[in-house]
Amino acid sequence: YFIILFYGNECPHCQDVEKFIEENQIAEKVKFDRLEVFHNSKNQAIMAAKAQECGIQEAEIGVPFLFDAAEKKCFIGTPEIENFLAQKAQVR
Repeated sequence: YFIILFYGNECPHCQDVEKFIEENQIAEKVKFDRLEVFHNSKNQAIMAAKAQECGIQEAEIGVPFLFDAAEKKCFIGTPEIENFLAQKAQVR
């Protein structure tokens, strides 16, 4: 089972998601990887490929961006990602 959270170091929305993950101990309950995309072109290419799997055009991609490989689903933005992680971790 594989989930990837793509983020940017300077992204305030990504920091909100990170705070949510910490406050709800999501990382202890849900296995996922984090890939930084603002400063890593290899990770940018991975994010673009995952978005393409979901039918999302490169121009529509933003961070935070989450890819769920099991469901082949993409989530963009703080509310969508927090809701997905909360469900996976059975929080709220």
